[in-house]
Amino acid sequence: MNLTIILLSKDDDEKLIYFLESFNNNSPNCRLIVMDYGRKRKLISRFIHKNEKIQIIHNQNKGIYSSINKSLEFIKTDYYLVLGLDDQLDFRLIDSFQKILSESKVDLLFAGVIKSNKKLLYLKTDNKTILKGPTGVFPSHTGGIAIRTKLHDKFGKYSLRFKVTADLFFISKCLRNGSSAKLFKKYLCKVGDKGFSKRNELLAEYECFLIRNILGESRLISLIILIFRMSKRIIKKFFLGKFFNKSKLIY
Repeated sequence: MNLTIILLSKDDDEKLIYFLESFNNNSPNCRLIVMDYGRKRKLISRFIHKNEKIQIIHNQNKGIYSSINKSLEFIKTDYYLVLGLDDQLDFRLIDSFQKILSESKVDLLFAGVIKSNKKLLYLKTDNKTILKGPTGVFPSHTGGIAIRTKLHDKFGKYSLRFKVTADLFFISKCLRNGSSAKLFKKYLCKVGDKGFSKRNELLAEYECFLIRNILGESRLISLIILIFRMSKRIIKKFFLGKFFNKSKLIY
């Protein structure tokens, strides 16, 4: 057993109970830390007694990355994988996923994910892509990457400066500084597409602009990328969205 799943949980009892029951029923050979940063739930404590691999930690609601940072203190395995309540993990692949971790000793093991019914399977670790990113290097942080726990000893925890993209910043730093990476060519998780990142996608683009500057990209190029991506998202969100809504009403 060399993998811990960090499950970020906030105020959705139904989804949390469903995941815990799925974890118990599938009995994957890994540990599970439920980082609950919403209200405390007495009803989930019963799962601890049923399965010694489950640990539930209650944390103040200080944001997603604060909760992940807190959970890092409790990890006893070589690797961890982050999930949200909207993500659906394919438990059937956990054993083969961990086998590659054990055999390759890689720092970062990326997997394919399914998002908005699209299958995404890619890894681009060249500096040019990382600098133009950090989006485009890999499809998803949640449900898509096993991260060597000790990387945080070298590169620090997730930066609380970023509200949406601290995960992208951390992984980009790892890759830029020579951390080894490998691609698991199967789809490990169906990730939610309507969560926190989706609701704050414009802020995410601005944070990516800041990250590119920190990583060493030209400020001019980074600004051009920001304007292009922000414009694209605004057009898609406000103009095309209104057009399709009107079309539905006419129909």
